[in-house]
Amino acid sequence: MGFISSNMDVLGQYVDDYGKVLVMANRLKESVQEENLPKAKSIAGEMTGLEAEINLDYIMRDVDHLLADNQKGMGRIRKIITDLRTFAREDRGGMELVKIEDILEAILTILQGEILHKTEFKKHYGDTPFIQCNPQRISQVFISLFLNALQAVDEGGVIEITTSRRDQNVRVDIRNTGKPPMTPPFGGILAKGGREIVKRHGGDILVRSRPGEGTTFTTLLPITRP
Repeated sequence: MGFISSNMDVLGQYVDDYGKVLVMANRLKESVQEENLPKAKSIAGEMTGLEAEINLDYIMRDVDHLLADNQKGMGRIRKIITDLRTFAREDRGGMELVKIEDILEAILTILQGEILHKTEFKKHYGDTPFIQCNPQRISQVFISLFLNALQAVDEGGVIEITTSRRDQNVRVDIRNTGKPPMTPPFGGILAKGGREIVKRHGGDILVRSRPGEGTTFTTLLPITRP
């Protein structure tokens, strides 16, 4: 919204400048209709000076870029709102067939600003099958894991997410290169229901952490729910 607003301010100034050119063009047209050649030449000279002053050629080129940027920005806002609505839907405990990568991407869209400003982010998505789960509750788990990873990495750190198939499970690894997790294994964020949610889906969460090597949270979710 910030850069869209800024672009609109610039576009407003461009419209004002272009309006000055149109006023002169109308004066030039009137002088031609009056067959007043000296007046027409004078106005044409004024127009040339104005076009150089406001850099009309640059304005004409930049308008296209500003409009394209605004379209991209509105597209991103639309996606963020869609993802937020997905998380805000009433949770009736229903199970759905979903791709785990779709859930992860929706979360990352919302967290993108925080991620891009602080870390290098790498995604390694495998060709995983659909799983049956409650998307809202599983999203809660991954939001907690991502926020934990963001808290653990320092400026310039790396967070990696890898999805793959492991036997009859879809596996999601979230790895950070920072200090150990803010909470002990299966304490804190996981004790607040994250691991229990995954367990109720027939899966599990594992933690591996070594000093200097970072921490990896591995989530396993069954392809066919027992």
